[in-house]
Amino acid sequence: MRSLFILGLCLVSTATYANQAFDAIPSSAQKMVNTVFKQLRIKDASDKQKMALYQDAAVFLDDEWSGYLVSPTNLNLFRAKTSPVTMIEVVLNTQEHGIVFLDYTYFPSHQQVYVAKKEIRYGDSKSAVAIYQKGKKDTKHMVLLNEGGNRANLKRKGALDYTTLNIDTPNGAVVYNSYSMIDL
Repeated sequence: MRSLFILGLCLVSTATYANQAFDAIPSSAQKMVNTVFKQLRIKDASDKQKMALYQDAAVFLDDEWSGYLVSPTNLNLFRAKTSPVTMIEVVLNTQEHGIVFLDYTYFPSHQQVYVAKKEIRYGDSKSAVAIYQKGKKDTKHMVLLNEGGNRANLKRKGALDYTTLNIDTPNGAVVYNSYSMIDL
């Protein structure tokens, strides 16, 4: 009986921590997470589920940002408005990470959200070349998929993380792509 009491206390403590943790994140991030869940038509999301979505994008949401949400349901010609699979895109203009696209696709039959993150960075070509050279040398963690014509694609080993580089002197562009699944 005592072990059941301790187990119950641990479960309550964990739930309380999850509530406090979501309440502790910046209000702008809370608003964005709540909006994503609402737009994906996920009702009664727990704070644990909200924290999972927040933590997946926290590196961008803890920065200074402004943004907007795009949903195909807002398009008059979209015919799948009653589809169980829901897609939205959140576009962030951040101080530290450039322009960020967070694409969320909800699969209710599997209780999963597929997340595609794209971070677009523009700068001088020297900076882009330095990122390319560093990635190409890091054969322990990165694989060079292709290169040529001032373009290259790198992939992080063991992950769905890609770096796409476009170098046109004097400018360069780097796009960091990463993908994940959030279980609800």
